[in-house]
Amino acid sequence: MKRFIFFIFLIIIVLSFTACTGKTQETVKEVRKEPFSAEGIEINGIIEKDEYPFMLEDSSTGINLYWFNDDSNLYIGIETESQGWVSIGIDPENAMKGANFILMANENGKMKVRDDYGTSNFGHSPDIELGGTEDILEYADKSSGANYSYELIIPMDSGDKYDKRLIPETEYTLLLAVSNDADFSRKHLSRSKTAITLN
Repeated sequence: MKRFIFFIFLIIIVLSFTACTGKTQETVKEVRKEPFSAEGIEINGIIEKDEYPFMLEDSSTGINLYWFNDDSNLYIGIETESQGWVSIGIDPENAMKGANFILMANENGKMKVRDDYGTSNFGHSPDIELGGTEDILEYADKSSGANYSYELIIPMDSGDKYDKRLIPETEYTLLLAVSNDADFSRKHLSRSKTAITLN
């Protein structure tokens, strides 16, 4: 009986740990074969078929993430049904700490973005409030009914100490989250942890 109780207790601990990490089991799809260049990417909020070479479907947040990078920039596309903000945290050191966060939302028909840094395990602040810089080079969005799409460009190496230097052919952990409110101060509705490899 004691062994049975211990076994049940062990299962509960494992399931609890898995739920806390929120790591998605989705796999990356290569939707367009090489060779590829950024010339085919237009930052207009419309994600065309085969516009990006790589895609990740995240079941936890409902985000479809698209990306491509060259030596200078990382190009990101996002599709979501969330009517609130959407965020990507790149390369966290522990929980949220140390991650480069990009937040985006459509508020009253206009896209807004913010470049944040993970200041603690459970919080982040705008780079400009920390003495850094806002390093989102270009962005656009498009909404159609309950569907939203966002596109943006960030530098691979902004030179800002509150951004992570990104290196081609390197795997990076990503934190994805969505909210039902466009206010960036509102708590996320769902989140997940995954990873992608830059080309």
